[in-house]
Amino acid sequence: MVRALLIVWMLVTSGVAVRMGSGGADLEADDESFAVGDMVLIQTGKYKSCQGEVIQISSSSKVKVRRRCGDGRKGDGKTWWYKPGQVEEIDDSEEEEEPVEPQEALPDISLIMDDDFRSKHKLCDRYKDLPPVDPRATPPRLNGRPVVRRGQSFRLQLQLSATKSADVRLLQGGQMGKAELRGGEIHVEIPAWAPVGEYEVLALDSKDATLATFGFIVIFNPFSCPSCPEYSDQHQEYLDGNEGLLFQGLSDHYTANHWYHEPFRAANLLIALKLLDWLPMMLRGDLTAVTRYLTNAVGDKVCFGKWGEGDYAGGKPDGGYKCRSKKYVKRRAEKWAHTCHDPTSWTSSSPILEKHWGLVQSGVPSAVQYCQCFVFSGVLTTIGRTLGIATRSVTNFQSAHDVNSDRGVSKFFFTTPTGVWEPVEFSDTLCPAWCESAKKAKKKKCNLKRCSSALRRGVGFTGRCKACIPCVPCESREDSIWSFHVWNEMYYARGNGQEWQALDATPQEMSGGKFQMGPASVPEVRHGKSDCYDTDFVIGEVNGDTKLYVYQVPNLDEDTKQKAIEKGEFMLHSGDPLFLGIRWYMDPFGDPYNTVGYKVVTKKPGQIAKSCWKNPSDCQDEELDLTPSYKQCPHAEGRQPFCAAGYSKTKPQCAEPGADEESLLQQEDEMFQEGNSSYQVVHRSLHELTGDSDDVKAEFSAFVPKTIELDHDLPLQITFTNTGSEQRTLRIAITSLGCDYRGMPVITMQTRRKKYAMKLPLDGLETLLQREVELGPRETKVFQHVVPAENLSGELLETLEVNAAEGTFFLQFHVSAHVLETGQTFGHQPRRHLVEAGDA
Repeated sequence: MVRALLIVWMLVTSGVAVRMGSGGADLEADDESFAVGDMVLIQTGKYKSCQGEVIQISSSSKVKVRRRCGDGRKGDGKTWWYKPGQVEEIDDSEEEEEPVEPQEALPDISLIMDDDFRSKHKLCDRYKDLPPVDPRATPPRLNGRPVVRRGQSFRLQLQLSATKSADVRLLQGGQMGKAELRGGEIHVEIPAWAPVGEYEVLALDSKDATLATFGFIVIFNPFSCPSCPEYSDQHQEYLDGNEGLLFQGLSDHYTANHWYHEPFRAANLLIALKLLDWLPMMLRGDLTAVTRYLTNAVGDKVCFGKWGEGDYAGGKPDGGYKCRSKKYVKRRAEKWAHTCHDPTSWTSSSPILEKHWGLVQSGVPSAVQYCQCFVFSGVLTTIGRTLGIATRSVTNFQSAHDVNSDRGVSKFFFTTPTGVWEPVEFSDTLCPAWCESAKKAKKKKCNLKRCSSALRRGVGFTGRCKACIPCVPCESREDSIWSFHVWNEMYYARGNGQEWQALDATPQEMSGGKFQMGPASVPEVRHGKSDCYDTDFVIGEVNGDTKLYVYQVPNLDEDTKQKAIEKGEFMLHSGDPLFLGIRWYMDPFGDPYNTVGYKVVTKKPGQIAKSCWKNPSDCQDEELDLTPSYKQCPHAEGRQPFCAAGYSKTKPQCAEPGADEESLLQQEDEMFQEGNSSYQVVHRSLHELTGDSDDVKAEFSAFVPKTIELDHDLPLQITFTNTGSEQRTLRIAITSLGCDYRGMPVITMQTRRKKYAMKLPLDGLETLLQREVELGPRETKVFQHVVPAENLSGELLETLEVNAAEGTFFLQFHVSAHVLETGQTFGHQPRRHLVEAGDA
C-alpha cells in the first residue's frame, strides 16, 4: 500500500492548533453533563477518536480529560480542557466492544540537533523545564519541544515504515514559514519576520489524516540573522544574563538590589508567549508592536502597582483579588497564588510570572499584588531576554514625571512678605473648580480650548488668555520628580537603524489609550527630538526643566491660600506668571544632586563582584554609566543653556502598530504666541536672581547629615556671610516632608475635603521651624538647630503612617532664607534616607 504524505506548517495559538489558510466552524455545545471518572470520546482536534477520563470539571462546564489514545502518540497520557460538545460520553451499556484492529506504527518526527543547528539557533538548547518555584504551582512546560530562532532553518528526521513510500506535496501556511520533505528529512525555514509563538509541523496522508506531529517554539533571533531587526553582535550579557542589578535610592546615596532573571526557564518563555495571545497574530513578529504591547501587559496583566501608604500584605484593591494569608492558603491549596507581597520583597521574576500563571488558572484577575517600578522593570527584562531580545533595566536618578507633555516639571510655592517660602504639598489641590468646566471658565472670560497650549507651557498670559492664569496648575498638577525610576532598554532596529529603545512597563501615563510607554529611540531622546511613540515623555524624565510658580500671600493660613489660588496670584515678572520667566535646567536651589536626570545607570556586562553581593551599597564598580547616551551634557557641573529640554513645537502623532497607514499623521502642535512667550534658560541658583543686592552668601553643604539615623538627634546647620558694609537681617524657615520615591507626600490622614501630609516635627511639636539671624558688616554666623531624638523615633513615625526603615522612603527638606533689607532669597531642598541606628 502506498500512502502519500503532506507536510503542513502550523502556528499554534491559544492552545489550539490552527491550520493557516483553512476555515472551520465552532462546535455547538450540547446539554450533556459529565462527572469526574466518566470515560469520554474526543470529537475534535488532532486527538479525535481518542478516549479519555474526566478528572476535573470547571464552573463553565469545561472538562479536563486525561487522554488514553493507546497508539503511541506524543500527547497520549496528557491532560487538556475541552468545551461541551468537544467530547462525548462513552456508552457503558454496550455489552461488547468492537474488536480494535491492530494499527501500523505511526511515523516519528525528531529534531536533528547538530553543530549546524547550534550555530543557527544559539542558546536555544538552554531552555529547560525546571521544577516550579512553588511546589503547588503547575506552570506550562515545553515537554520536549525545541526552541528555534526565526530567520533560520532546521531539519527534522521523519522515520517511515520500510514498506511505505512518500509522494510529498507542500502546503505553505501564509508567510509563517516553509516545510519541505527531502528524502527522510523535513527541512523547515522560518522567515526573518515570522511571528514568535508555538508552531507545529504535521505529517498528513493523502486524505489529510494526521500521521505525525512535531511541536516547536519560535523566538526572536539576535545572533544569526542580520536581516532580523533584533540582530545584535555585541550584547550577549543582555540576552543570556541571569544575575541582574536594579539600582535604587537617592542620587547621592543608592544601592543595587540583586535580581534573578532566569531567561531560559521554559515556564518564563511560555508565559511570555501566552501574554502575546492578546496581540493580533501578524503583529507578533513586529518588534515595535510586541515590545510596546509588553509594556502594557506587564503592568496590566502580570503585576499590580501600588505606592505610598497602606498595607502591602492585605486588603482587596479595585480590580484586584483579596489578599490571603499563608494560614488560609495552607487550608485552601487551590488559592496558593492569592497572597500579597511588599514590592521590596521580590528578588526574581520567576515567582511573579509563576504566580501570575496560577492566578490565570484560578480564574481571578491575573495581576500579582504588589509591584513598583523596579519590579516591573525586572520582569520585563526577563520577558525580553527569554523571547530573544537584548534587554536591560535602566535606573534614572531624579527622574521627572511630566504629565502635560511640556518637557518640564512645575513646582508650586506660597511666599509671604517676610520671605517664607512654603512648598505646596499636594499640587492637585491648586486647580480651581471652575477650570474643570469650559462653560464655567467662559463666565470667567477664559477660553480653555483656545488657551490650552498657553496653559500647558505656562507662558503668554498678557493678552486674550490672561483670565486663564488660575488654571495653570490644572495642566501640571501631577508633575513630580521621582528620587529614582527604573525602566528598560531593548535593542533593535526602528527607523534610523539598530539602537537601544527605551520602554517602560510601570503604569504612569496613557499613550494610545493605554498605560504603555515606548519604544523611544535613546539617540533621539539625547538630541531632544520628538518621535513616536513616547520620546517626549523620556526627554522629560532625563532632561526636563524645572518651572517655579510662586503664590504671593500675606500669611500662610488656609483661607488666604485658597483666595490666592482662585485668583491665580502668582508672582509676576514681565507680565508672565512663571516666576521670572525661567525654565531651570538644573536645580533652582543650587543642589546638583537634585538636577533632573542626574545620572542614568545599568549593570555593566560581566560577573558581579563579591563585594557587591555582600554589600548592596558597594556596587559602584558594577555600574555602566548611560548618562552620556541620554544627555548632551551628561555632567551637571558642565551643563549649558543648550542642554535644556525646552518645549517641543512639533510633536508627531503616530498610529498604534497595525493601524492603517492613512491614520499615521504628522500633526504640528498649535502654539499661541501671545505676549512674552520666550523662556529664559539659566543654571544659576535662586538667590542669584532675586533681590537688589547679593552681598549675603549662604553655605548649605553641612545643612543636614548624609543619612539620618532613627532615635538620634538630628543637627541642622547653615553658614551665612555678610560681605557688605551694612547690617543684614535673615528670616529662616525650614520644613521636612515625608515622601515615597515618586516624590509624593506620604498621607497621614485624609478627610473628604483635605489630605494631610506627613511632616517631621522640627521644633517641639511644630513642623515649621522659623528663626531670625542678624548679620553685622563683614560678619559670618553659623545657624544651628538640633531636632531631638524623640522626634525621630520609630514609634512616632509609625503613628504618622511611615515605615521609616523602608528603603524607598525619604525626608524632603525645604529651607528658605530671606534678607529683609534687600529681598535676596535663598532656597535649598535636600532629601535624605532614614536608616536604623548603626547602619549609617
